[in-house]
Amino acid sequence: MAFGTTHRGLEPLPPDAKPQYPGRVILANTPDSWSYQHFLDRVTKLMTQSEPWRVAGPSEQRYQLLISKPSFPIPGDILEAALGIEGEVAPSSNEFSAAELVFSCRTPMSHPYFHERLWEVLKLPPITPLEQRKVVLYLSRNHGGTVNGGRRITNEEALLEFIRALLKQRGRGEQLVVFNVSSVPHVQDMAGFLFSNVSAVFGPHGGAWCNYIQFAAPDTLGIEFMPTDFFSVAIWEEASMRQRPFMVLPVPSINSQHDMEVDPALVGKALQKHLGRPSPQPEPQPSYTWDLATLSK
Repeated sequence: MAFGTTHRGLEPLPPDAKPQYPGRVILANTPDSWSYQHFLDRVTKLMTQSEPWRVAGPSEQRYQLLISKPSFPIPGDILEAALGIEGEVAPSSNEFSAAELVFSCRTPMSHPYFHERLWEVLKLPPITPLEQRKVVLYLSRNHGGTVNGGRRITNEEALLEFIRALLKQRGRGEQLVVFNVSSVPHVQDMAGFLFSNVSAVFGPHGGAWCNYIQFAAPDTLGIEFMPTDFFSVAIWEEASMRQRPFMVLPVPSINSQHDMEVDPALVGKALQKHLGRPSPQPEPQPSYTWDLATLSK
């Protein structure tokens, strides 16, 4: 899950040593896994990949899941649903010992199975059809609530007024909602809101986009504002892997905090063209003219 992660940091216990954990331990710690977004985009994948081993170890003790446990409600919901009554969560540390260790050192960062399995485990509600979802959700970084600052939209009020006017002009019952994480504190609330109401998400790059990746319906439009001096492909990579209708709008950074002034007309043009329209899916072909020598490099 992190560059350079290796089993070489593991050492066998001396024969006469007593392990700290007498049963099975699953190590699910990753860089920044204490944070909400990186719990979702990293720890949940380690948990999913290690699912067949999430049973009691050789001593019949309850297994332990070692993570940097976040203090946010939604990760707690996920842990409770995924672990059930068989497992316990313990805080990770630099050194520990266990009778048996499960270490998923080759977990891919992106794979559709992780998302689909998480939906199954959480028993999320059915997805409302696109034509019935009328909320256009804006992810603001201007009003606090973010762990790290910056990437604010300096003309946010003008942008939102422009989008409200556009939605009213379209006359399709669509409404703009500014995302408030406190209004959906639990994972079932979050997923239910996105599955049942949201047809598009837009806003500056940040951790709130993990809700779009994990919990939005697959046909939900995404428009991410990306400061030109702070470029990340993380959300685009996940969205494109899952063939979501997604676009990145590069916007010049206007200061060291990578704040941006967004052109409302560009955002409006994208919404006018793509909002409420399912993205075309590639058709399977009878055969593919792939260059295997090139693909294997």
